[in-house]
Amino acid sequence: MGRIHLAQGQDFSKIPQFSELGPDALNEFPGLEEFESRLRHFRGMIKNILTNQRFLAYIGNAYADEILFAAHISPLRKSSSLSPGEVKSLYWAIGSVLTEAIEIIKERVGEKIEVEERGFFRVHRKGGNPCPVCETNLTEVSPHRRITTFCRNCQR
Repeated sequence: MGRIHLAQGQDFSKIPQFSELGPDALNEFPGLEEFESRLRHFRGMIKNILTNQRFLAYIGNAYADEILFAAHISPLRKSSSLSPGEVKSLYWAIGSVLTEAIEIIKERVGEKIEVEERGFFRVHRKGGNPCPVCETNLTEVSPHRRITTFCRNCQR
C-alpha cells in the first residue's frame, strides 16, 4: 500500500511526484480560508477530492470514509454542492479524525510499525452493519474499484 524512498538531506527531487503533493494533512494543514480556497479548485465527488494527494497529502480511502462520516457528508456529494457550514465541518473533521487515529494507533500498536490497526474505524468496511449513530444499515459501494462505506441517513 505504500513505498519508502530514501532521500539524502532535504533533497526530495528524486522521489516520484513528491513536488505535486498537497499540504500534509496534519503537519502542514492549511487554515480554514486556504482550505476553502483549495477545495474550490477541485471538482467532483468529495471523497475523490479527499483522497487526491494533490489536494491534501496522506489521506487514504479508509480515512476519507471516517472523515466524511464525522462531518455528516455523503461521499457521493459534489464539492460544489457543499454549504459553507459543511466545508467548515469537513475541515474540522479532518483534523479531529486524524489526530484521534494517531493517538489510538500509538496506544494500541506502539513501536510495531508492521502492525496495521483498523479496529477503531466507525464505518469503513462495515457495510451492512448498523450505523454507530442511528443504527441504519451502513451502505457499501465500490465506485472506481474503491470501497466506500457510509450511512445514507446520517450523511447527506
